[in-house]
Amino acid sequence: VTNCELVLSYSKKITGLRNFAKLDSGCGLWFTFDEPDYYMFWNKGVDFPIDILFINDMEVNTVATLEADSSRIVMPMVKSEFVVEVNKGVAKGAGIRVGTKIVKIINK
Repeated sequence: VTNCELVLSYSKKITGLRNFAKLDSGCGLWFTFDEPDYYMFWNKGVDFPIDILFINDMEVNTVATLEADSSRIVMPMVKSEFVVEVNKGVAKGAGIRVGTKIVKIINK
């Protein structure tokens, strides 16, 4: 289970994790887009490594890992409507891989 901060505004999507010194264990960012597309992400200016999960129809279609301050750009294999950023190793530790279904979202 990961608690995610919802990222809806354009400015927060551009900034991403750059204003975070770290992500607490069990936390992440959940990016929501109006239309599924091939959204590109990187980790430039972020001081810690992350896993990125690209999701469409509540199913993970791409899992990528980026090292701290990486300018490598990653994008999904298929169009995605959601992207989740979590600490590096969370995906592997939770057994999340391509095809994993996201079964429940609780909005608190």
